[in-house]
Amino acid sequence: MDWSEVAVVVPARLESSRLPHKLLQPVAGHPVLSWTLHALKQLPLPPDHLAVATGDPAIQDLAERSGVRVVSTPQELPSGTHRVAVASAHLPPAVRWVMNVQGDEPLIDPATVEAVWSARGPSSDLLTAACPITAEEWLDPHTVKAIVDARGKALWFTRAPEPFRLRELPRAALESALAQLPQIHRHLGIYGFRRDRLEQWLDLPDCPLAHTAALEQLAALSAGWTIQVAKVPRPRGPSVDTAADLDAVRAILSTCPSESGPGSPSSTALVSP
Repeated sequence: MDWSEVAVVVPARLESSRLPHKLLQPVAGHPVLSWTLHALKQLPLPPDHLAVATGDPAIQDLAERSGVRVVSTPQELPSGTHRVAVASAHLPPAVRWVMNVQGDEPLIDPATVEAVWSARGPSSDLLTAACPITAEEWLDPHTVKAIVDARGKALWFTRAPEPFRLRELPRAALESALAQLPQIHRHLGIYGFRRDRLEQWLDLPDCPLAHTAALEQLAALSAGWTIQVAKVPRPRGPSVDTAADLDAVRAILSTCPSESGPGSPSSTALVSP
């Protein structure tokens, strides 16, 4: 693959509603964001094709000390995708695809990023990832479900447990039914944008459906864009959205003494858990 055609942008801001300053929270001696950047630096990207898009000085300082380029963006933007779209104007001219990876993914597997980019096709506008789903996740409104067609194109995304009739099944039967429905997956929050589409994101018409569902990808589907879904293995742990997620990630990394950690931003970047 020609990695000169792709860039990875990490939208990052200090404030978060459910876990304040989560990107600076310590995990095995390093901030959450440092672990995410460490994983992404394993990709064979050309120089300046990995960047953090932020308007927060503390995030900028951490990224720079991690050896990652920073693109300054306005502090107040509606979403991480808007932040990536603004940053895309500053990427090298050769870049045709822009991967959006959230900074709260300290356990992300670089192979997942590669799989998403590899899923692109001539008609793809957006790319994303999904993995097998459990019955517990299917019932959980915080878990986004991706429903895809036989070619891997997204039909819909929902927080509701769909199809509706499966809710009548006992748990064991539900697990079996989901295993027989290969079109239903757990959505993973990584995106790839064809660069020209990303530039159009800022001009998409307001989408009340996307706002109501709190799923911005529905704005793209509503506009007629094609989203290709790469099917990947289940991640080894959660992204960091809550204190419980942070504890889970700490437990995973603390039990892996051979884990190769981030290269070294100083502990002064850490905040108290």
